[in-house]
Amino acid sequence: MKKLSILTFISLICISEAFSMTFVCGDPKSERKYSQISEWYNSVYNRDTKLSGKPGRRDGVIIGNGTTIFDLDTEINALTIGQAAIVKVDKKKIKTKDLVITFPQRASTHDSPILFLKNTSVDLGKFSMGESTQRQSKFGSINFELDNAVLNLESINFAMYNSASNLAPFDNQAGVYFRLKGKSKLNIDSGVYLDNMFKNDARLQFTLVEDSGNVPSVSMKNFEPGCIMLEVKINGKLKKGMYMLIEDTGKKNPKEGFRSIKINGETRNPGDSFDIGENKAKLLLDSMERSGRKNDLILQIQN
Repeated sequence: MKKLSILTFISLICISEAFSMTFVCGDPKSERKYSQISEWYNSVYNRDTKLSGKPGRRDGVIIGNGTTIFDLDTEINALTIGQAAIVKVDKKKIKTKDLVITFPQRASTHDSPILFLKNTSVDLGKFSMGESTQRQSKFGSINFELDNAVLNLESINFAMYNSASNLAPFDNQAGVYFRLKGKSKLNIDSGVYLDNMFKNDARLQFTLVEDSGNVPSVSMKNFEPGCIMLEVKINGKLKKGMYMLIEDTGKKNPKEGFRSIKINGETRNPGDSFDIGENKAKLLLDSMERSGRKNDLILQIQN
């Protein structure tokens, strides 16, 4: 009887997975609310087959042109953000196992976020790159903006060799940008995996912007510091203490330093002492824990 129950349970799982769908947003408006999207299709190429109902937690969602505002808590299996698309989330939660974003072809600019999160905490799973078209000859930038928000990712995975065959060399602004403000935090649980083409020719940049005495931070495991570009912007006066910038949660000691570190526009290295406004500051490779490995990048405010 027990064996039969297990087989029945497995069968139900297989049936439920078989009924999962991919919902492609067909809403023609340049800006729409997620809850009000009424046009869903099963293919990015086919507008003849319209899907009824709404995406469920086992379904994938593909969003193309225009701005989509998530105005309700949402759980789906995968979220794909295509070219010329923007997603905004304010005070709502999103949970998905996979986040796929296609590099835009437009000229690189890290002033226009593709994914904007405000006053929320979201779990977006494995973040990877969508396939480019064979006509694509240029890569711009994928831009995240977090305003007092928490973004949890399982991993970042980029293999550029799957890109278009006629891809031109990257310009020096192409890549992935994370801009965090105030109480924001980015958590990457299992690792950052980049192929050599990305590491050599593109950027993985974190910009941490202090707001009202709050300094954002990034927590990562299994990453190569030599791929990371960090900018820290302190606008106000900080209280005396230690401020985590980048936490290394892995078990390996890095063999190289960061690709670049800038604090208020000035290039800095671990061990440097400098002024931030009226404050005396020092950049450290240390740990917030007494017995922890000294691999975390910390800003120390001394007075």
